[in-house]
Amino acid sequence: MGFSMVQVESDSQVLVRVVAGSFSIPWAVRPLIRAIRAFLPLGVRLSHCFREANTVADSLAAVGVACNGRLDYPTLSSLPRLSRSLFVLDREQVPNFRFSLRR
Repeated sequence: MGFSMVQVESDSQVLVRVVAGSFSIPWAVRPLIRAIRAFLPLGVRLSHCFREANTVADSLAAVGVACNGRLDYPTLSSLPRLSRSLFVLDREQVPNFRFSLRR
């Protein structure tokens, strides 16, 4: 698509550290980690973010897991309703909190 710099944020700090070389690579995912590392010199930057900052991606990942095919969302209006709502809240810098109910 012609991008010269891509910022990838992951809510998995372990993944970020494995790709960066700070942690050893589990043998089962070595080929995948090597493939990810191959992109890094090409203008891709990988960093950690907290899950609360990643709600839009998390909602799209849930849609992707439930789908068997390829999904394209070229416009904001084509996003699933929940993802679109989360995007709008994020764009407006509305804080997102994670909490659990204890009994």
